[in-house]
Amino acid sequence: DNISSVDFMFVSQPLYHSTISRVMGVIDGKKTEAIYDQGQFILDTIRKNAVLAVFAGDHHVYSRSVDPVKKSLLHYVTGALTTEQSFGSQEFLFMKIYDTKEYVIERISVF
Repeated sequence: DNISSVDFMFVSQPLYHSTISRVMGVIDGKKTEAIYDQGQFILDTIRKNAVLAVFAGDHHVYSRSVDPVKKSLLHYVTGALTTEQSFGSQEFLFMKIYDTKEYVIERISVF
């Protein structure tokens, strides 16, 4: 679990979200304890290191949340690219990373 040199994490499901309870291990209000615990372990590891941002999918709508424990950590969730799966506009994220570790996230709408 040594991620001391990692700046950005990319995961399939959100580990934290400020308004939606659907995170790794919780779907439709039902918690699968072993999977939820894995997600919390990953999140705790991220919080203990210098990770700047976590990127996830699975919500089908864009969001940006500040971590409640580590205020310098941001959580991004991407939207969906298809009309059938999207709850908002079809979009993806474009990320620019600079030598200074500063970064910019640009939302690109397909339609």
